Amino acid sequence: MPTRLFSLFAGLVYLLIGVCGFIPALKSSGPYPAGYGPTAVSTGYGMLFGWMPVNAVHGVVYVLVGVLGIVAAIAYPIARAYVRGLFFFATLLTFMGLLPWGVSRVWGLMPLYGWNVFVNAAVAITAVYFAFVYPHVREAGPEPV
Repeated sequence: MPTRLFSLFAGLVYLLIGVCGFIPALKSSGPYPAGYGPTAVSTGYGMLFGWMPVNAVHGVVYVLVGVLGIVAAIAYPIARAYVRGLFFFATLLTFMGLLPWGVSRVWGLMPLYGWNVFVNAAVAITAVYFAFVYPHVREAGPEPV
C-alpha cells in the first residue's frame, strides 16, 4: 500500500508542478539565471513561484509523469514498476541538471538547472526507498508446489 500511495503522491506533485507551469500568474518573467542562456523553446519560460525555471516542454513532461503516477497507483505491480522507473528518470534529470555544455537545458528544450535539480533529487531519493528498499510482500495467490 505505501508504494501505491507514493506513486499517487508523486504523480500529484508532478501534475501540480506541470499544470502550475502553464499559469502565467504563478511565474515571474525575468532574466535567465547567471550562467544559463535562453532555451530554444522559450514558450512559457518563467520562474515558477519565483524559484523554479520552467517552460512549455517542462510543463508537458511533468504533466505526463504526473498522470502516469496517478494511473499507476491503481494496482501494486504497476505502481512498483512506475516508482522504479521514476527513480531512474528523476536520477537522470538530477544529473543532467548538474552538467554543463547545454545538458542542463537539454540542448535548448527545457530547463533542468536551479531548483529542478533539488526537486528531482528529492523525488529520486524517496523513490529509491519505495522501489527497492521497502519490504515488498508477495501478491496473494496460490502457493507454489
